[in-house]
Amino acid sequence: MDQQGASLDRALTFGPFSLLPARQTLLRDGRPVKLGGRALDILIALVEHGGALMTRDELVAAVWPNVFVDDSTLRVHIAALRKALGDGQGEARYVVNVSGRGYSFVAPVTRSDAPVAAASPASEADSNLPAPLTRMIGRDQIVEGLAEILPQRRFLSIVGPGGMGKTTVALAVAARRLGDYRDGACFVDLGALTDPALATGTVAAALGVPVLSDDPAARVIAHLHGRRMLLVLDTCEHVIDTITSLAETILKSAPEVHILATSREPLRAEGEWVHRLPALESPPASSALTVEEALSYPAVTLFIERARAGADTFELDEADAPVVADICRQLDGIPLALELAAARVSLFGVRGLASGLENRLALLGKGRRTALPRQQTLRATLDWSYETLSSAEQAVLARLSVFKGRFTQESAAAVTADETMGELDVLDGVSTLTAKSLIAVETGRQPVLYRLLDTTRAYAAEKLRDRAEAPDVLGRHAAHLNQLLTRAEAEWEGGTPEDWLARYGRTLDDVRAALDWAFSPEGRLDIGVALTAASAPLWFQLSLMAEYRMRIEKALQAEGADAVAEMRLRLALGHALWHTKGPGPEMADAFARALALAEKTGSVRYRLLALWGLWSERNVFGDYPAAAALAERYAGIAAASDDPNTAVISDRMMALSLHFMGDQARALRHARRVLRSPVMTSRPSQMSAFQFDQRAGTGAVLTRILWIHGYPDQAVKVAEDSIQAARDIQHTLSLCFALYAASMVMIWVGDLPAARRHAAELTDIGARNALVFWHGWGRSYERALDLLEGRTTSAVGWRDPVCGAQQWEAMATFGMGFFAPDANVTTVGGWCEAELLRLHAVGGVKNHAGGGVVEATLIRAIALARSQQARSWELRAVTSLARLRREQGRIDEAVSLLKTAYDGFTEGRGTADHRAAEALLRDLGALSPA
Repeated sequence: MDQQGASLDRALTFGPFSLLPARQTLLRDGRPVKLGGRALDILIALVEHGGALMTRDELVAAVWPNVFVDDSTLRVHIAALRKALGDGQGEARYVVNVSGRGYSFVAPVTRSDAPVAAASPASEADSNLPAPLTRMIGRDQIVEGLAEILPQRRFLSIVGPGGMGKTTVALAVAARRLGDYRDGACFVDLGALTDPALATGTVAAALGVPVLSDDPAARVIAHLHGRRMLLVLDTCEHVIDTITSLAETILKSAPEVHILATSREPLRAEGEWVHRLPALESPPASSALTVEEALSYPAVTLFIERARAGADTFELDEADAPVVADICRQLDGIPLALELAAARVSLFGVRGLASGLENRLALLGKGRRTALPRQQTLRATLDWSYETLSSAEQAVLARLSVFKGRFTQESAAAVTADETMGELDVLDGVSTLTAKSLIAVETGRQPVLYRLLDTTRAYAAEKLRDRAEAPDVLGRHAAHLNQLLTRAEAEWEGGTPEDWLARYGRTLDDVRAALDWAFSPEGRLDIGVALTAASAPLWFQLSLMAEYRMRIEKALQAEGADAVAEMRLRLALGHALWHTKGPGPEMADAFARALALAEKTGSVRYRLLALWGLWSERNVFGDYPAAAALAERYAGIAAASDDPNTAVISDRMMALSLHFMGDQARALRHARRVLRSPVMTSRPSQMSAFQFDQRAGTGAVLTRILWIHGYPDQAVKVAEDSIQAARDIQHTLSLCFALYAASMVMIWVGDLPAARRHAAELTDIGARNALVFWHGWGRSYERALDLLEGRTTSAVGWRDPVCGAQQWEAMATFGMGFFAPDANVTTVGGWCEAELLRLHAVGGVKNHAGGGVVEATLIRAIALARSQQARSWELRAVTSLARLRREQGRIDEAVSLLKTAYDGFTEGRGTADHRAAEALLRDLGALSPA
């Protein structure tokens, strides 16, 4: 490593952490820690301060130089830093607040010049591979062989019957090869799906690719193109046609992506290399088998290990060794069957187990001849295991089969308990079934999550049907999900998307199943309608807009939906239409009908949400008076509300509406009220109506207001902070809104490279996430920059119709290349009318219009800009009038007029408009040559 590279790797080490200031990186045990940019800057400042106290002002000056930052902003970033460090958990302490004085880093720090290597980019942090529930036995050689084959073949399928351990082997192979893939590995569980049409969307969701269109495959391919990663597709047999087609397309379009699939049958896809997973090897029949000989077979080793897990005093002796060997042999070495049987040793002993199992197998031999032997054996194991349960345990297992994914104890009790079985009985049953290996448990998180293995779930579902209580249990399942997601909806607006999804994202497959049942002939339409509405945040956060819109439309067609349910569905439909089709009459109609229903039912909350939707739609299409009237209606209702969130949203709506109407001073006051609100300063994120984080969204509005108001340096700073705020909460729509505003402001100030970066990111995000509205803005910005940078001589094609009338106005402010001199100025006292008037006047000069008309138009533009306190528009108009005065020979008037406007600015001397004014003043002799 050269000297520069070594310098970059120098580290400040404390506890399990290594801080690399030059690389702006924090590692924990060699792996990168997710931490926002500001929080990382705070950590670097505190650590490099040598443990001494840093006052609040010193810390702000180090992290936000020359910018005013209130105490709440600093506290939010300090809280994020402490959370990332695990500060205060156990005995670990790092950052201490000295009340009234400042902050200090108190942990011992070791400074090292030795290079510190971060973990490979393809680490566990880059994958979602599930941790194994138990130790893998008897598969090491297979795993090693498959791990060698995978890089050569690119597409490997592990095939075998249910219960054979295909997923366990696939995960082991993936973990062994993880370091080969720069972009990590992605595990996709397809087992819970009931509709093959949802398979591609499930792959997209696992990859973190929002799918807001009817073509999720295109989004998946676009995401994977250029990446080097491993895709693990688990349990493909019931969606085999869809997955086969997708896999072939991926292999052709993404040459560095490898696929590892598990299925009960080969996919028969082009390029597929099939490995049929054999059973674990069992001993041959022998009455003289010793313990040592028996344990040399992996089937016996697995059986003994699982038996000891249920009874830690169990030891295999010489007398029982042949019996255990016989059990393993009769179970055909199928891992799941072995585990289920071994769990019964503590109850019946080895010989009792062998006797009972033998009888059940004999009975099954008289069953369906077409069934595969291993399937018969596994069913026998499950039959025998089921019948050894108490009646209460049988009922719990059967009822839990309605869960398609992971569930909590709370959910288990809500769905399983009834008048015959109390909540405590259910919890005891879950505990017992977990100990007997009929329920898998994930203990590495809170709350603890449980799940039924696929084969066990299918078997238990048959038993539920036999009990003739399926309709009641399915009804409780759907009703519980409705209650759970109603609670989740209330939590959504106050937290971060990442935390919210960690709690509720797992319910998606259950929601799908519950909705399918509710709208079936045996289902409950009332519960289905309610659940469709309550699950809106889940669909929006997972960006499954096309599927959700379909489910909303089905719910709206259901007979008997009451006004409240229809109101909520219309509101959700309005947002879904915005994302999947763009703003338009359908979106406006959905929100208008939601508003009418909200007024009819007296629902204040949904009346406000509907007004918000209508206000957004009117703003996009440039109908600012109508939008302002809607904002006023919202404000009047919000003023009487006890919910502090409504006041925050109202202020942001008023800020944007006043800005568009040209009242920049009042708009600025409303925007600052949002950012200073206690609601905003006490939470890391404040989501609104499934759309934007209020902090990032308000910053995006504020940056435009500040620039027009005459504070370009502050505008640039707020624009960058808004982008960072959106990145910190990892919310795509908020980031789009921030990038949209930042691109515009950067063009205004003349920083075209920065504008290009922001526009390119906006275009990319819009394309990857099928956000047609934001993609249209990004592409339009890029085309505008092509003209401004001289890459093209025509602005043809810069406008995207889906972006609305507002886009024409915004682009016109970029210069004459985007303005038609004969176009009508459509705004009335609007945010950029002064600039549009100036452009009319400049165009009039070029078209040889009378000097009196041009002069009168420029004077009108100046007067309007002054009335709106739009100093940036005023400076442009005054510069144009000064040029006209120079041509008229009225030099003194030109100098006086321009110098007054120029001297009125306290910042922004390096912006394009200021440079143009300075150049003219020098030409007029009012300034010394540069």
